[in-house]
Amino acid sequence: NSIDGKIFGIPWYVDTRVLFYRSDILRQAGFSHPPRTWQEWLAVSRKIKQLNPANYAIFFSLVHADWQVPVILILQNEGKILRNHNRYGAFDDPNTVEALQFYLRFFEEGLAPRRMSEVANIYHGFGSGFFAMFITGPWNVNELNRRLKDQTVEWRTAPLPGRKNRLSVAGGSSLVISRRSRQKEAAWRFIEFLSRPDIQLRFYQASKDLPAVQAAWKDGKLQNDPQIAAFYQQLHQVQATPKIPEWERIATKLQEHLETVVYQQTTLENALQTLNAEVDRILEKRRWLLNKQNKQD
Repeated sequence: NSIDGKIFGIPWYVDTRVLFYRSDILRQAGFSHPPRTWQEWLAVSRKIKQLNPANYAIFFSLVHADWQVPVILILQNEGKILRNHNRYGAFDDPNTVEALQFYLRFFEEGLAPRRMSEVANIYHGFGSGFFAMFITGPWNVNELNRRLKDQTVEWRTAPLPGRKNRLSVAGGSSLVISRRSRQKEAAWRFIEFLSRPDIQLRFYQASKDLPAVQAAWKDGKLQNDPQIAAFYQQLHQVQATPKIPEWERIATKLQEHLETVVYQQTTLENALQTLNAEVDRILEKRRWLLNKQNKQD
């Protein structure tokens, strides 16, 4: 983990988001492989909707904390989130707007449910075929295996469909040593121990958190696991979100304002204009600190 070229932490475990899909439903829709592009994604979604108009092709959570999908789409379209060294919002960037318009099309065409009350349980919704795709992380591999073990359901994972790239968000947890620690040498030895491929593999087996050390994937043959391999592939195409302490607030605001567009309470243009203004207010202290630092320099 580095900021401005300075190392602050060592990755302990990693995660990212991939596409979970019902391979049996996609076959019924005439697709032998998961969508690889935005165009294919819309095409397969429309075919799935035609199979049973009462069901949906994909589920996108509208919970405020679940901001990952629109951010991923922005990254895939090479859009901007913030500008001027993360001082101001940039959600009116043309590539960003285009990515969010694509996201909204799934709701506008009835390919994704607008009302979260329609999906009381995502595992039941996925298992019953109420929706055939959703984007989530590695923790749901075991959860789906456990919950759907008694059902004749075929599902798989795949790297995300993309446009200008196939990026997903980079996540996980890292190990750091406090600058004030009195046990720096012992702490570093502990980090070295937790970074060993065999220990990383044991930690994965106990927790199902994905190893950060690539050798652990090879030693444990995880990269060949049909349900885990997509994460290994996707982890080679990830990008971190802005490295600022205000990021979670900004991401939550993005999802809040997109929700008003999904519910047809406002237009995307108005929502993004308001969002930029709110983000600028959130970043006010950051601008003040950076300006003060520049004057001292």
